[in-house]
Amino acid sequence: MIGQLKSKKFSKSKSHLTYHGIKFPFDKSIFTPLIVSALEDDWYEKEELAQLDAIIQGNEVVLEIGGGVCLISTVCALHPNTKSVTSYEANPKLVR
Repeated sequence: MIGQLKSKKFSKSKSHLTYHGIKFPFDKSIFTPLIVSALEDDWYEKEELAQLDAIIQGNEVVLEIGGGVCLISTVCALHPNTKSVTSYEANPKLVR
């Protein structure tokens, strides 16, 4: 699945960040300089993303605990073998 993500890895505007074709609202309180740098350099959750194809099986139900910016849950939701995704984030500053 990670191989199927858009080849242009990262772009940023005043209102959005795009990472591998996935568009996120740009909120500086969530996308800290460290996270933005990790996205730009293509290492943000890279190991986790690389394992998804091996983990996700047919009709998969995914629960992500500690969703953060929800990159993993978003990629899981886009995976063709995923039935449903629920992401839980306890930090109220990250929940919209």
